[in-house]
Amino acid sequence: MRLVIILTAMVLATAVMVIWLLSPMLPLGVPGEWGWPALTWTDAHPFAWISNLLLAGVIMGVVAFLARFLSSGSEQASSWRRRGTISAIVGLLAAGWWIQLLGSVPPPFGLSRSPFVLFYPRMTGYYTAARYTTEGTTTFLRGYERMLRDLKGTERYLHIGTHPPGLILLNRGFLGLTAASPAIVSAIQATMPELVRDANQTISEESLASGREFTPRDAATLWLITLATIAAAAACIPLLAGLLQAVGHSEAAALRWSALWMFAPAVAVFLPKDDVLFALPVLLAAWLWVKGLDRDSRVLEFLAGVVCFLGLFCSLAFGPVMLWLVLATLAAWWHESRTAGPNAAKTVKPRAGALAAGLAGFLVPLGVLLVAFETNLATIWRVNFEHHAEFYQHNPRSYSKWLFANVGELMFAAGPAVFLLAIVSAVLRWRAPRSKWSMLGPAGLIVLAGLWLSGKNMGEAARLWILFLPWLFLCLPARKTDDAGDNPAAGSSLVWWMAAGLEAIACIAAATQIDGFGFSQL
Repeated sequence: MRLVIILTAMVLATAVMVIWLLSPMLPLGVPGEWGWPALTWTDAHPFAWISNLLLAGVIMGVVAFLARFLSSGSEQASSWRRRGTISAIVGLLAAGWWIQLLGSVPPPFGLSRSPFVLFYPRMTGYYTAARYTTEGTTTFLRGYERMLRDLKGTERYLHIGTHPPGLILLNRGFLGLTAASPAIVSAIQATMPELVRDANQTISEESLASGREFTPRDAATLWLITLATIAAAAACIPLLAGLLQAVGHSEAAALRWSALWMFAPAVAVFLPKDDVLFALPVLLAAWLWVKGLDRDSRVLEFLAGVVCFLGLFCSLAFGPVMLWLVLATLAAWWHESRTAGPNAAKTVKPRAGALAAGLAGFLVPLGVLLVAFETNLATIWRVNFEHHAEFYQHNPRSYSKWLFANVGELMFAAGPAVFLLAIVSAVLRWRAPRSKWSMLGPAGLIVLAGLWLSGKNMGEAARLWILFLPWLFLCLPARKTDDAGDNPAAGSSLVWWMAAGLEAIACIAAATQIDGFGFSQL
């Protein structure tokens, strides 16, 4: 009976989402304060839905086959080479899915939006800041704090004013790569779809009129950044699978549930924005942290610290991610102390060195920046935080309205099926954690609840919370040691097929109905 209730709720919630997105009368946000505009197009709309649904069905079938292949193999068959090959196949399926889905939406939406989103400061600004400044990296870093303080108008509390220098340096890296190798530029141009070429031509004409240079290398670099962002989103799937195994899933179940990441609506709606990119370091830091503690590995913990630094070097949003890792670790130790009894100290104490290595991985690059580049990142974070607070001075928001709106937006961002399954499973794990890392997902939801109640994010939660969406996926019902005995959804292939199908429908609806960048308002 409980399984029927869960499945019914998933179907109804997805139906509500689709109807809501298709209705021009229902707002995607809070009227008068903020809302996502709807796409305004009808050309080939039914065909886009049908073709994408058929492709989603094929992908689900391939994932199910690969999962069965994993579960039926021997221990030798589940070697790292075979797991790596399967992960690569699923990653390629995810990349192909996003390119096909976005390619089915006509310009300027869909795939053709990528150069506009990455180039114009209204939507990001990091590429422009990297492209049209001539100062060296050392000078740039030394003057970054001063540049932040000198910003005027919307630049102070939008995009660059609220971010550390990491994203600009990342764009500089891509520019340097294409500048160093004409062969790379030629190879990238060969893969560029016609829709993207047309968008680049539009940017070139507008730049020429405004006296700003836009070359074929710029076009190639923007497409390279798009491909890198898609690859980063696809790389989240094997990392999710690894963490789901740590939570208690079998290899096959971990593969199936992690593959649903490709159907997360927010990922499709906001590619190739940097917010999609941030999910990768979140999962990489968590994987390194969990594996490092399990193996008492100082190397893995040091690398986890470095990834956490890189995350905060790009966005303040990585701060809650570090809090999540602390809470999840405390929960794991608590579980060990309950099960190990008087020997608990022996299991925790040896990890002191690994924890110290993790802290060093964060502090060493922080010190290098301070000594070698005279860049105090802590001060930059404070200035970023102050600028972020200015946003609500210029854009007043109603706390009580967004308290409810953000829940709905999070459900739309993750997909109703994943959202409901995650909440049910998180509650059950909280009541009876059955494995060491059972609380990995629920610990993330605790942090997310704190952010939600703080009111720091009132608007655009679907985009800004993409890096937190993996926490919901880590709560999905396990098949083996976690909550299979209590959760009626655990281990059921029917639930996975239902969830995958409903997530694909939600993803297609969101990608073909939501204008995540305001093109329809230009």
